[in-house]
Amino acid sequence: MESRQESEKELQSSGTSTDYQLKDNKQEDSNLTSIPNIEEMDLTQALTILREKLLQFEQSIHQLKQDEREQTITNLLPLFIKIAENTAGEEKLANIQTFAGEIAQIMVENIEEKLRNKPAEEARFAVEQFIQWKEEVSTNKGWLLLKSVWLLCSVDSETVSIIITSGIPAILLKCLYLFVAFPSNSETTEDNPEHSFQEIFTQTLLRLCSDLNCVEEMVQTRELQCLIIAMTSLWDQCCSSWRRSASLVLRAISSVQALNTVKSLQAMNCIKICTQNLAKIVDQVPPSVLAEVAVSVFSFIKDSYSTSPGLLAEFENNEGYRILQTILCRSEAEMNEENGKPVEDLLNFIAHLTLCGQAELKVAICVSNPQPPGFRFDPPLATGSTIMVHPVRDNCEKPPSF
Repeated sequence: MESRQESEKELQSSGTSTDYQLKDNKQEDSNLTSIPNIEEMDLTQALTILREKLLQFEQSIHQLKQDEREQTITNLLPLFIKIAENTAGEEKLANIQTFAGEIAQIMVENIEEKLRNKPAEEARFAVEQFIQWKEEVSTNKGWLLLKSVWLLCSVDSETVSIIITSGIPAILLKCLYLFVAFPSNSETTEDNPEHSFQEIFTQTLLRLCSDLNCVEEMVQTRELQCLIIAMTSLWDQCCSSWRRSASLVLRAISSVQALNTVKSLQAMNCIKICTQNLAKIVDQVPPSVLAEVAVSVFSFIKDSYSTSPGLLAEFENNEGYRILQTILCRSEAEMNEENGKPVEDLLNFIAHLTLCGQAELKVAICVSNPQPPGFRFDPPLATGSTIMVHPVRDNCEKPPSF
């Protein structure tokens, strides 16, 4: 504040022309930060105003201080979200990449500030409070940033690349680890799915995972290692809904098949540690949880095998198949409607593993013609005595009793 006053005095003392320039700059600042009531404007008006404000911002970006830039962008977020949601991304903005880079950078800096020098549980709570939806717009900054990044991730590949360079993949993975590994202390509930930050958060990560460069960056981070290991070691305190979100993200990262996946995960001993962790809890944890976790962390084995068998060898050397067998046996004994999907995913995963390995497994000699072409198996439909059904007669006699 003092430096601002000093600079104004210097400008005023330098002459009439400079004084005019100071007033002009103040007027520009006012134009940037003043946004009409969004509810009172139609889509065409909103789009015109947003384009105008973005052009003004781009022209004055180097004259604005960091806090002024952040405030300007934050003020534009509700306007941008309204347009993006109502046009389904059909309206193109000339300054969209500059805008996207600023939003992503602001979000990263704000989350880093929330995490800095805090114990894990406290950091989790701080981030959760920051990005939760709130009715009061002035305290809704985190939610607006998150939703804007989510919308921007579907614009085009160039915009996604700008977002990735901000460091947002690693910071979101760190947040996901905190949400999975530590229970929430928040007493608030999100009854309205439209305002569920978990859904938007997860979808943002999934959209980022569709970019190969982003995944190559993710697999090298310590945040991914922590997340993978947490899935197999902190099952008793994991939030089930966040565990499912993490499962989706891990399987999305794995499916991209980045070339550095095997090298990075081997350097971190992720598969070895996860296999050992599962071996310790395989008799304690509900089979549906075991199945879900196993598929999530071991999907890297299946998806990377065509590139390198390294993770499969690590899995085999730590009795991974025995763990899968135990999970299947327990699932069969405790099968119900709730655990059906995780077990189905596990069976599909095991089926894919049959295509991996160094040698073909031969069918035992005692088994003759296993599933030849046109093979059919028609089990008997019933057991017991054979009965005869007589045709119904025209005189409507009672059918015979059997």
